[in-house]
Amino acid sequence: MDADAVRKLPPKGSAQLLGLAVGADESLCRQDDETTGELLRSRLDRTWQDLPPGAMAGSASAVVQLLDGSDSGPQQRRLREVLTDPGSDLVVLRAIRKWAKQQAQHTDPTAEHVVALTIYFAAIANALVYHRARITTASYEALERSFGQLLEKHWMPGFLAQLFGRARQACKSWERPSAWEHST
Repeated sequence: MDADAVRKLPPKGSAQLLGLAVGADESLCRQDDETTGELLRSRLDRTWQDLPPGAMAGSASAVVQLLDGSDSGPQQRRLREVLTDPGSDLVVLRAIRKWAKQQAQHTDPTAEHVVALTIYFAAIANALVYHRARITTASYEALERSFGQLLEKHWMPGFLAQLFGRARQACKSWERPSAWEHST
């Protein structure tokens, strides 16, 4: 699905993209929530050797190592720290966003899919909140809606909920100067 198609999605369509259950059985949703929450915590606790600021080479492979659990570097940071750190490098955030988007596109709407999308939006939220940079082609309105949907999830850890809340507010209130960076 291309960026224009995502921007044009109605709220129900974006909810389906996020893998959110619409009208599903409540007990099934609770079970899915538990699975999603556990899987998200597991992914966020993974570590990798932090890249030096501005390091282009190897950033995507470092993210893959982190998220696939195959790194054993001595200087390790958890993904949760990278996604919430105001000092996280935009190169790393872009690599995380790209990896998570690819994962979401290649998984069925399951907990894995929802977790990948949560990581995708967390990287975007960090760039918006701490760098005033938009690292996606999605519109601010679509981002605001997506952050709002993620905030409603019971399984969302508090630190990500805070980040998504700040990013949602930024999408609502900031004037978007043309000098803002935009890259995909």
